[in-house]
Amino acid sequence: MEILRSKVSVYEVELDLRHWDSADTLAVPQFGSRLFGIIPSLMSHKCMSGKVGGFYREVGRGTGFAHVIEHVILELISLVDPDGPDYTGWTREVNGRGTHIIHYGAPDFMVGRLGAVLAVDLVKRLIAGKEVDMPGYLKMLEDPAQYFARGDQDPEVRADLVEPASVIHEIERRRSDPWPRGPKVVLSEAQLANIGAIVSAVSRHLETVSWSWRGAFLEYGGRFAEMISDKVGAINLDRFAPLLIRGDYDGFERALRRSGQMVGSYRIPAHFVIHSVWLYKNKLLEYIIEEFRYNTTTLHRAVGDMDRFFQFILQTISSGFAEGHPEDRASPFDELREFRELKKTGGDILVVDDDEMVRRACRDVFRYQGYGVLLAENGAQALSVLLDKGERIAMVLLDMMLPDMAGEEIITTIGRLYPEMRILLMSGYTADDMGIERICRERQVAFIGKPFTMSALGEKVEALLAGDEQGPVSAVRAV
Repeated sequence: MEILRSKVSVYEVELDLRHWDSADTLAVPQFGSRLFGIIPSLMSHKCMSGKVGGFYREVGRGTGFAHVIEHVILELISLVDPDGPDYTGWTREVNGRGTHIIHYGAPDFMVGRLGAVLAVDLVKRLIAGKEVDMPGYLKMLEDPAQYFARGDQDPEVRADLVEPASVIHEIERRRSDPWPRGPKVVLSEAQLANIGAIVSAVSRHLETVSWSWRGAFLEYGGRFAEMISDKVGAINLDRFAPLLIRGDYDGFERALRRSGQMVGSYRIPAHFVIHSVWLYKNKLLEYIIEEFRYNTTTLHRAVGDMDRFFQFILQTISSGFAEGHPEDRASPFDELREFRELKKTGGDILVVDDDEMVRRACRDVFRYQGYGVLLAENGAQALSVLLDKGERIAMVLLDMMLPDMAGEEIITTIGRLYPEMRILLMSGYTADDMGIERICRERQVAFIGKPFTMSALGEKVEALLAGDEQGPVSAVRAV
């Protein structure tokens, strides 16, 4: 009798009952009397009849052990959360070889997971005629993080679930971090109307965006992200697109707030929720840039309004995480450390471009990839940053045409100061225009053509920093 796997996000556990699948409670002498002696409150459980004591009567007549485990899970959770709702659950057989699925309620994912582990252990002990330490079970359920984090678990009470204990410990540690509070974001009627038009223009891509987001989220959070992705995905924009397209912004805010409260109720760490929103924004921006690529004015406004709109989304969601979180920490969302924790990198990236939209988009994608980001809007600023922080900079992303100096002039200075520094030149011109091909060949720099997608830029930068692209690099135009 073992736990095969567990899906925290829906409180679902799959059990392999082995040879006990074909047996019922009558097969174990005094099973019912011992069970109700240990947990007397189980005698009041309703069952299929809907009457108080229904479960007690079914155990006396003989019922399956998956059914028993379901009720033990619910009662253990109720005992540690007496002021909570009436938790319910149900079981179903997956196949004829002893595999059952149990769905059940719980106040949060930690208690939900440990409740399943302890319920299985309790029933196994009763079948084997061993002692059951109910006070010990309840003590563990009152602080489940301590159980999952310890490395010397009782071999008879094992967490045969998906993610390792170290991940659970890290999740619990981060869960106590307060949700950062930034300046309140207010959107004008013109901005809201523009947002509705933008969502309408890219609506045919939203399903693709959602799948792309899921892949990135799983890469970021691993197995834990796999188990919470369906809950976190409930706050993604594609769920609310019809409200935005028809201009029902009040309805959108209410629906988003409810979804935020639901996610908050599962005690999913703010760290994961915040990062998931920014991953989704980055994926969506790729299609927005593609949709409006030939209208620079419209594109700039679209990117700016959506950037502010996602700040608004984060603040709306945060209402579900407000309980117990101090309100006096004012950290603007675009400076959160969460965006720099995907990978451990050895340096910063300096982005030099007079186009604010390009700087903002590069900032987001590089932070998602785990890099620190420095920005400059002209050559003078770029050289100032290089002189001040050059030792920290691993790569420069440089626009060929700047208002105060040519890109080649900056490349010459970088080569003199930091000859090993990697440079990725970008331009709206092709590689054979304006001597770009010559510069790439002679100066040993890489090139990417504008406009490019964020995924193409990210792949290019990673390859360049990893040394996969050496010497002169042929033009790459991402379309």
